Amino acid sequence: MGHEDVDGVGTLQVGAGGLIENCDANASRLLGYSPIGCRISEILSAPERAGDDGGAGRMVRRADGSAFSADLIPTRLTIGGTPVELLLIRDRTKQVRAETELRKLSTLVEQSGDAIMVTDRSGRVEYVNPAFEAVTGYDRKEVLDNKPSLLKSDRHDRAFYANLWKIIGSGRVFRGVFINRRKNGELLYEDKTISPIRDAGGAVTHFVSTAKDVTERMLAAQRLEDQANHDALTGLPNRRLFMDRLQQALAHADRNATAAALLYLDLDGFKKVNDTYGHEVGDLLLQQVAERLTECLRREDTLARMGGDEFVAIVSDACERSAIGTVAAKIIAALRLPFSIQGHRVAVSVSVGISLYPGNERDPHALLRGADRAMYQAKTGGKNRYEFHSGSTGADLKTECMVGAA
Repeated sequence: MGHEDVDGVGTLQVGAGGLIENCDANASRLLGYSPIGCRISEILSAPERAGDDGGAGRMVRRADGSAFSADLIPTRLTIGGTPVELLLIRDRTKQVRAETELRKLSTLVEQSGDAIMVTDRSGRVEYVNPAFEAVTGYDRKEVLDNKPSLLKSDRHDRAFYANLWKIIGSGRVFRGVFINRRKNGELLYEDKTISPIRDAGGAVTHFVSTAKDVTERMLAAQRLEDQANHDALTGLPNRRLFMDRLQQALAHADRNATAAALLYLDLDGFKKVNDTYGHEVGDLLLQQVAERLTECLRREDTLARMGGDEFVAIVSDACERSAIGTVAAKIIAALRLPFSIQGHRVAVSVSVGISLYPGNERDPHALLRGADRAMYQAKTGGKNRYEFHSGSTGADLKTECMVGAA
């Protein structure tokens, strides 16, 4: 049967030879009996058990043979001119239990594989565990009394942090993936939970964040996504990503009452390069072609490889046919210049077909087919030139907006 914790301090009066001559009611409750007539040594637990609570107390036996940790405090008083020796017994059971739990918690936090950080109400760091140091590369001395913004990567906007503070400021738990930076500058992806710590009155005084390093998992997912959406040879968007970008470009044009142009590009003479110099040179040529084409377009435009020696480009916020023609002419001129590959002077040209939006074609796939047909018209018309799809009249194009290609 368990024992209830007894509050307060028991008092024993000790005479010669450690004989207990008197005790108060609290001491009797602590021990479960009145120890008058016993010696102090008799109420102490066996010597080998002394101090087994992990603290500074002694183990004291109860009447039923069980033991508890206690502080034994000798006190001398003078009563009526006579010195009196007293021994105060203070039960340490609650204190030992609390200290044990605290040690367990401290060990758990210190040895946790998760990065743990504790901040005050304003966000100033008061504690980080060894895992935090290992994951971030920062020594705790560099972090304490600093702000978690030390880890910011600028990959999150103000709205992200505003929402974070709104949630934890209201006493709720925030969960999310943070893109931070390690001390060496590398990106650090953390699956993080930030929880409020409340005082006895319920007020939030601190925040504790626990974070798992998920960098490898996130980068692996990104690599898989890149492989699914990008051409392995040139790194450009592939057909799948291109069609998504095209859909977005047309939706943007509809929302903003602007226009877009789709350019379908096919190299002239690429088969001859492969037959003459081999596929390795052909692959290097495609990589250099991709670089030149990228230089001919603006950052907001999209260039993709459809496969083989075919490329497509989306020019957003387009306007006059003549302006789109200027972009096509720039591309043709750029690819007309010879390439130097593994000591070979390699020459190709390009045929370009163009579809305009809005026009007769409203569907992305129809727009692509129209540009493809126009490209073949350019091929049959002599190559090294561009043609507009016959369905792309450009009548609805705005005439005041085309920004020249970069």
